[in-house]
Amino acid sequence: MASFKKGDPNNPGFKKGQSGNPSGRPKSNLLKLLREELLKKRPNVIGPDGKVSVDYKGKTNEELVIQKMLKLAIEGEHLETLKYIFDRMEGKMKDTVEMSGANGEALTSFTLKLGDKVND
Repeated sequence: MASFKKGDPNNPGFKKGQSGNPSGRPKSNLLKLLREELLKKRPNVIGPDGKVSVDYKGKTNEELVIQKMLKLAIEGEHLETLKYIFDRMEGKMKDTVEMSGANGEALTSFTLKLGDKVND
């Protein structure tokens, strides 16, 4: 690796205030492709007799996925689906920690000094 001195006109270093990666991290194409697929209307399924065997009523894949998730959640078949739906609608619940003083009394003050050890 070549070494450059400060002020060297051949120094390829960055100018003050310039990012080392101005374009940022390359974007993944996966989310774009997924979004395109979800927005497509689902074609009806035609049976061997030439008649519509499954009618999606012009719904998009996105609408069908949401319908299926709600159905699973409502029927109780997959409780994680229900948790996922509520996390997306209302945001994830924050963890809470209950603290009390000696003998379960309410805390009147709480001080932690730099360097104090905290027991788990």
